[in-house]
Amino acid sequence: MKNDVLLFQELTHRAWLARDTVVHKGWLVRVSEGVTKRANSILPISYHGADLEQDVSIVDKLYKDKNLPLIFQISDYFEPSNLVEYLQNSEFLMTDETIVMSTEIEQDNFSPNKDGFDVVIEHDVNVKWYQALRRLTDIDSSKLEGFRKIISRTSNAKITCSVMKDDNPIGIVLGVIEELYIGIFDLVVHSNYRRQGIGEFIMRLMMSYAQKSKLQTMYLQVEANNLPAVKLYKKLNFQERYRYRYLAREIE
Repeated sequence: MKNDVLLFQELTHRAWLARDTVVHKGWLVRVSEGVTKRANSILPISYHGADLEQDVSIVDKLYKDKNLPLIFQISDYFEPSNLVEYLQNSEFLMTDETIVMSTEIEQDNFSPNKDGFDVVIEHDVNVKWYQALRRLTDIDSSKLEGFRKIISRTSNAKITCSVMKDDNPIGIVLGVIEELYIGIFDLVVHSNYRRQGIGEFIMRLMMSYAQKSKLQTMYLQVEANNLPAVKLYKKLNFQERYRYRYLAREIE
C-alpha cells in the first residue's frame, strides 16, 4: 500500500505541477492559482516533525498569506498517523473521495474502431485543445488559464487526443508521460454524446498509443462517486491502487 501511494503521488505531483512547492517537515506544500485542490494542497507523504499543532499552524499561515484555504490531500497512507484525527478534531471536513487506478499495457489488447468520427492525436497541448476543454466543460476563462498554467509547467512529454464529429470536438483527453508511465487527465465527453461509447473509444485510443510507444503502465484518478467512469475503467482492466480524500475547513 505505502509503495503504491508514494509512487503514484510522485507521478501525479510531477504531471500536475504546482506553481510553488515547499517541503515542511516532510510534507509537500503545493501552492498554485487556486483552480484545483490537487495543485493547492498538502501531500503528507512523510513527517519528521515533533509538534503537529505547530506545524499545521505554520502551513495554515502560508496558505492564508496566499488567500487560499488550508487543504490536506489524505491518501490511504499518510504521516503522522494521528494527522486525520487531529484535523477532524480541528473542524476539518472530508470531501471528494478519489480512486487512483492503474493498468499494465499489454500487447494486442486494444483495437479502437468507431465509424463516423475523426481522431486527432498531437504531441502538444495547443490552443484548439484548450478551446475544446472550455466548450466541453463550460469552465470560465480564469479557471481555463489556471489549467493552462498548471499543464504547461510540467517538463514531462504530453499527448492530447481529440475525437471529432463534423469538425467539432466531442471528446478529449490529456496524457502525461514520465518514463514508462502515462497518466490520464481531463477525459471529457460532450453531454450529447455520453453513454455512446465515446469515453471507451478515447481510452482505447490512448491505450493503443501507449502500446505502440512501448509504455508499461497507465494510471488515472477518478471520483469514487462517478460510478459510470469507475465501471468503464474496470472494464478496461484498471485496478484500484488506493484512495485519497481532501480535508479542509473551507470546501469549494
